[in-house]
Amino acid sequence: MYLVDIADPRSPESEQLLAHLSRTLERITGSSGAGSFRVDDFLADGACFAVARTEEGVAVGCGALRPLEPGVAELKRMGANIELNDGTA
Repeated sequence: MYLVDIADPRSPESEQLLAHLSRTLERITGSSGAGSFRVDDFLADGACFAVARTEEGVAVGCGALRPLEPGVAELKRMGANIELNDGTA
């Protein structure tokens, strides 16, 4: 089971997850995707950044919602570090 909660994208664990995701995207696609992600976008009203943790509290995944217009949001920076979990996060 994983617990998902709203988190600060500037926290050390969030930064670690985002860095891992950027490295993974770079390896898979040739681009880290960092150019289309600004942490400040996820501190604005209507936005959120979430972290998934194991029952032991280990941060293993993240995702973010960036509002585009009222009632519409874009899913950003969704990923999981399978090295830190059993591959199901």
